[in-house]
Amino acid sequence: MIIRTTVINIVILIINFVTSIIAARYLLPVGRGKLAVVLLYPQLMANICLFGIDKGVSILSGQIGIRRKISVVLKLSLILTVPAVALSIVFAYNQIIDTDIRHLSLLYVAYIPSFFIMMFSISLFLGAGNYKNYNLIRISYYIAYLLILILLLVFQKYKVKDFVIANLAAQNIAMVVAIILLREGNEKVISNKLKDNKSGIGRIFFLSLIFVVPCLMQNLAIRLEQIIVVKYLNNANIGIFVVYLAYSKLIAPITNAISVTVFQKGIEKKKYFVLRVVRSSLTIYAILLFGMSLLADPLIDIFYGEVYKMHMGALYLLITAAFFNFSAQVLNENMKAEKKIKQELVALTLYVLCIVFVISISLKRYGLYSVATAMLIGNIIRYLTIMALFIHRNKVGFIEMALVTREDLRYIVRKCKLHCVKVKNIFSVF
Repeated sequence: MIIRTTVINIVILIINFVTSIIAARYLLPVGRGKLAVVLLYPQLMANICLFGIDKGVSILSGQIGIRRKISVVLKLSLILTVPAVALSIVFAYNQIIDTDIRHLSLLYVAYIPSFFIMMFSISLFLGAGNYKNYNLIRISYYIAYLLILILLLVFQKYKVKDFVIANLAAQNIAMVVAIILLREGNEKVISNKLKDNKSGIGRIFFLSLIFVVPCLMQNLAIRLEQIIVVKYLNNANIGIFVVYLAYSKLIAPITNAISVTVFQKGIEKKKYFVLRVVRSSLTIYAILLFGMSLLADPLIDIFYGEVYKMHMGALYLLITAAFFNFSAQVLNENMKAEKKIKQELVALTLYVLCIVFVISISLKRYGLYSVATAMLIGNIIRYLTIMALFIHRNKVGFIEMALVTREDLRYIVRKCKLHCVKVKNIFSVF
């Protein structure tokens, strides 16, 4: 399950890497910074207005299923689109000074309805353990975005507006794919257990209540440093920061594959499996991120260009911060599956306070280095907080949670070999 989803996520990683290179190369730091400003507020408000309801969809789908899938997804999307669009417009007018960038940001607001439809469809399939449809929806967006960008290059369209429209078009294609897959799933026979339960909007909202505050805090924490960078730094530094942040999160598709599996297995209360994944993930993250650090200087130069090498120290800080961020994410997803939110509220509060404090005393003097240092310290504090509460909740020792066993390694190798054979068989057909 993890291996299959990881393979899909590696494809997504490669596509995402290529599209980020295209944007960085053709827009240059200033243009890339402008694109980041355009995307910031619609994406931030859309994620905030999820209110954790996507988690409620996953839990209900995994526990008893959801009747009338398309109807539920569309209704939820419509309800949440209204506040998300309204907030995006307000922030665009109040926070974006450049008129052209503001107009593009208002245009990008059109992405919000399709985003909600895609997210709720993904959550529904994830909760049900339907990883095939879960992965199809996600990868459809990335493939569509890459193909549209290639068309832009063929027709020599290199403006920020062209990249915004490409992103919008790809999002809508992913939405269409989601609706098609939901429609196919709508014809399945509903179990007796599902018939006797109300599995509509009201129950989803009820299950999501516990996630509202943590999700608001999480989305604020994720975007906080970007909000600060956009507000106080120039477009060139914004563009460099976005490239560094993207590079530090190159393995995010792999970490997401692990996290969603841990969440789904947490719903099923498979504690032993979860501990094995937690132990293995720490080693995997450390190896991958260390390799990324060693290759950062030549890769940034080759792929993005020498102009993006102005603050490489900040990049190394962000890569280190990513290790603690990804490690905390795995632990947190398992606890959220058990409807535990204390760890996230405490950890995110400390993270936000740390970011605000460090940046407030050092941003003017150190610029991007200030932001990167704040993120590193904040993620270390967040990881230690979640880890302590995870150990207390599951009554396990630090060694049992952190150190990989021989059995874990044999399990990983066995699964890798099995899926390598499957991939080889697929390619042998061609």
